[in-house]
Amino acid sequence: MEGTTKLDNVSSSKDDSRSKMAVVAESRVSGLIYQFQLQLARPMSIGAHDEEGSACMWKALTSIALLGVGVNMLNVFLTWHHAQEAEIIAYPHLCIRPKSFPWGAGNHILFHNPHTNALLIGYED
Repeated sequence: MEGTTKLDNVSSSKDDSRSKMAVVAESRVSGLIYQFQLQLARPMSIGAHDEEGSACMWKALTSIALLGVGVNMLNVFLTWHHAQEAEIIAYPHLCIRPKSFPWGAGNHILFHNPHTNALLIGYED
């Protein structure tokens, strides 16, 4: 121990304490990162642990959705009425047809409905 001085012993103890602090800080940071990753992963796997609860939840959501669709269908059925035919105004930019359609008389669109699709002269009777 002739070559070592008190300063060497003090500096080596400081290095040991710094390395211990670094290990502790690294373990705390890695622990926080791990907990953060777990919190991010939890919402994606809520139903994976309890299959019975998940099945009950989806059954309830499906029945509520089907009930809502049924109520909306009933509402449409009860409030549906024939709409008045709109007056046809012959604007020059509407129904520009440089040539007739290749089917039928050439004046009707492919899926023509005489009650809802007007021709250039108006609705068909």
